[in-house]
Amino acid sequence: MPIRSQDLLLSHDHLRHQAQTCDWFLFSFHKIAEQISLEHGAAIELNEDVLKADFLRWHGFFTGNKEALRTNRRAFILYAAGLMARELLRFAPALKVQVIGGASDALTLWPEGYCVFRYCAEVAAAILEEEFGERVSFKAHEQALALWASLKENVTEDPRYAVPFLQQLMGEQPDWRRLDLPPQARLATLARAPSRFLH
Repeated sequence: MPIRSQDLLLSHDHLRHQAQTCDWFLFSFHKIAEQISLEHGAAIELNEDVLKADFLRWHGFFTGNKEALRTNRRAFILYAAGLMARELLRFAPALKVQVIGGASDALTLWPEGYCVFRYCAEVAAAILEEEFGERVSFKAHEQALALWASLKENVTEDPRYAVPFLQQLMGEQPDWRRLDLPPQARLATLARAPSRFLH
């Protein structure tokens, strides 16, 4: 069952504001991890100390790049989600995943990476739903194993690729030249992806 924006509310404040607090981050991560466990029968163990450190790093980058929010709000939401994926995968893993059975191929291929990108995609989708009334999901790419294999290889080698790959999973055309740089103005021309990323 898909997670909707109202499922992630911890208070009466806008979701985009709640998402900038560590308490909400931990709450939402537990909630989405529980959803993944229910869907796939996976056992997910979270390290809250590591999650808090990841959040604080992300918040620093997020705050430092908020000027881009004025030029392209929608792109910045996906960018912020990609930055979160980058920080969650950059250092020590914040979660351990045991795949028990019945899991999707993507989860089996890269358990921790799948959970991280699923979390970031769900949060981005919920905020887009609240802000623009649209509902997007990366579910269409969940079985695209060539994409997930490329994602795992490249993000493991260089976590900056988490940003454009998150955009791709959400159905957007990534700007492969900019990697984890903030989005340009709405009318900016996007670069074509190198052939090795067209999986």
